[in-house]
Amino acid sequence: MTRPRRRPQSNLLTLALSVALAVTVGFILYLAVTSLPYLAASPTSDPTFGALNQCLLSNAPQRVGFAVARDARRAAVWTTEEVVECAEADDGATARTWRLPGATMGAYDGRGRLWVAARGADAGLSGLFVLEEGTSRPVGELTPRALAGTRDGVVALEPTGRVVSLDAEGHLTGVRDLPSAQGAVVTSSADGLRVAVLVGGGLYALDALTLAVLRAEAPCQVERLWWTKGGHRVLLSCGPGQSWALWVDVDSGQTDTAPARARVDSVLAGPDGPWVQACDVLPCTAEEP
Repeated sequence: MTRPRRRPQSNLLTLALSVALAVTVGFILYLAVTSLPYLAASPTSDPTFGALNQCLLSNAPQRVGFAVARDARRAAVWTTEEVVECAEADDGATARTWRLPGATMGAYDGRGRLWVAARGADAGLSGLFVLEEGTSRPVGELTPRALAGTRDGVVALEPTGRVVSLDAEGHLTGVRDLPSAQGAVVTSSADGLRVAVLVGGGLYALDALTLAVLRAEAPCQVERLWWTKGGHRVLLSCGPGQSWALWVDVDSGQTDTAPARARVDSVLAGPDGPWVQACDVLPCTAEEP
């Protein structure tokens, strides 16, 4: 009797092994490719903030916000109970802590002072504070919706749309009322002498000290804004969907078209950069917009 031929089973087995091998190789390639962006965006491997982030992670595992000094050599985070700042040192970074429950936002000014707004349960721990040398000094009862460091102090936007500028001692140097504060973003120029308020798809450009209005316009449906390192020029991403972009000099009003492309939501740290993006509630270096 002739035995049945087994070649079809052998072919099926070979095919199954080939498919399995292809799936395995594909999975390995997937892990290799998808892990690269993750590693590149890891807070502790960041080329600028890696050591600072390692320090911040060690001292504040749970964070609700962060701020970066204008020289990018210090950074701070806040939790529900305290503020932690890490500064560059020869052996990595050193930390110091302030007890300040209910911190909501913070910013560094041009002289390296850290300003933090808090809404603590205790009335004595509510308002705006300057944190220096391990002490927290109250400078006002403001509970701002947005905060930006300037060369000599801060600019704060209150929920009513009122904008105030404060100097290092907490003295009022300027006041401006805007129609709304809903969804507003406040940022300062590289030298800290100008402030931009992006609200309602339009732009307000203000003198950081006096809050005199330099520009109040909507050259397009503005979705995002970035300051440049030099001068007082901003890059506006226009909608819908970042479909086009503009350069605007807030001093002269000169406007030029800019390349339209997707850009990361980031903030210029200071005169020498870098641009900073949020990375697990920690600062990470962003590409130039």
